[in-house]
Amino acid sequence: MFVGNDFSPIEPGDVDTFTFDVTAMLGVSTIASVDVELLATPFGTATDNAPASRLIGSANHATANGITTVSQDVGNCLDGVIYLFRVTVTTTDTPPRVLSAYSHIPCRVAA
Repeated sequence: MFVGNDFSPIEPGDVDTFTFDVTAMLGVSTIASVDVELLATPFGTATDNAPASRLIGSANHATANGITTVSQDVGNCLDGVIYLFRVTVTTTDTPPRVLSAYSHIPCRVAA
């Protein structure tokens, strides 16, 4: 599911944390596991042959004050690439549900 808005651009060489609020998707369920993907889209002015290498460390998920979020550090992106950032969570339900959210991260030098 597209979350409706793209993330703010990241500059090449920077490291930023990107976070999805997955509370509405989960409902009363809890997270059993999290998977993240970073893909290069064909919509930018450049390409990246190794977009997954821009993921730094592992994804984190947390619940605080009734809000559940999934966060991932992304960095060292390539100027002109628009990345698709997707989070997939598997719930502890029986049977488990697999839920996905995505948005875009444009990478460009600030003007």
